[in-house]
Amino acid sequence: MISFERLKENWKWFVATPIVIGLIGSVLLWQFLSEPAVQSNDEEMLFTSLEQIEGKEELEPEEDLVLPTTLFVDVKGEVRKPGVYELQHDDRIVDAIYIAGGLSENGSDLAINYAQKLVDEMVIYVPHIDDDLEQGEIWEANVGQAEESTRVNLNQSNELELQTLPGIGPSKAAAIISYREENGPFQTIEELTNVPGFGSKTFTNLELLIEV
Repeated sequence: MISFERLKENWKWFVATPIVIGLIGSVLLWQFLSEPAVQSNDEEMLFTSLEQIEGKEELEPEEDLVLPTTLFVDVKGEVRKPGVYELQHDDRIVDAIYIAGGLSENGSDLAINYAQKLVDEMVIYVPHIDDDLEQGEIWEANVGQAEESTRVNLNQSNELELQTLPGIGPSKAAAIISYREENGPFQTIEELTNVPGFGSKTFTNLELLIEV
């Protein structure tokens, strides 16, 4: 049997051992309990990051359209040098008539809007001073055929036809078709701004190239 004297000599060990074991157990228990919380925080941060990324994809910023820098117009009638000319996309009728040599001696500009912007494939007709044409008829001769040949119908065009518009790729063409399937035909060309990815800047660049 253990003598009382021996117990008296080793009492510190008997007291310290349970304390040490208790401390070690407390540390292990704390680590065990804290791991799920850390893991939970990591998972929440991961989900938050994924949601932010998805949100950015849904709110895709409007893309800047890269428009053609030049266009071609056909100048006819009473000008000094009739023909097809290449001009800048922001030029106007006055520039086209100037590059065609100006009006001939018999040319009349009474019904010509010199300030009108040019569009690709536009026909500019300068009438003779003796021609009995109304202003509306000259307007139709100048822009009617060009607009009909270059405008894309938002309600009738398929994805490939929509992609002929500058800056419109497969995703934007699909967005237009998806919008009209969900909301019905476009009532006005301005309604294009309701389609995701089409802001006012995009609409301004496409305004002269689309119709409903």
